[in-house]
Amino acid sequence: MTDEAHARSMTALHDGDPETSHEAAASVYAITEVQENIITVLGELVLATDEQIIRHYRTLFGKRGPTDQSIRTRRHELTEGRRGASIFTARIQFSGKFGNSATGRRARLWELRP
Repeated sequence: MTDEAHARSMTALHDGDPETSHEAAASVYAITEVQENIITVLGELVLATDEQIIRHYRTLFGKRGPTDQSIRTRRHELTEGRRGASIFTARIQFSGKFGNSATGRRARLWELRP
């Protein structure tokens, strides 16, 4: 967890709250393993469509694991900066550029935020 996320999670708590409350608050702001893997993928590719992210994800982390839709959803969460009730700093942004999907349609190219 980043220091920023940890600080936010602690603002809703009080010193007298049980340790389980502190643990729960910390987990709400955590980035998932799949999200961390997507950040790793984009760090290597620099610019990528969702299809390219998924293909490289499978190359790095194996074919078993999250579905293609789940990877797209986790990428979207990293773009929006939230996951359900969680809030964290958005890590991915639309680059303003487009690539092509496997069907030849225009597809957004994503990049890590500076």
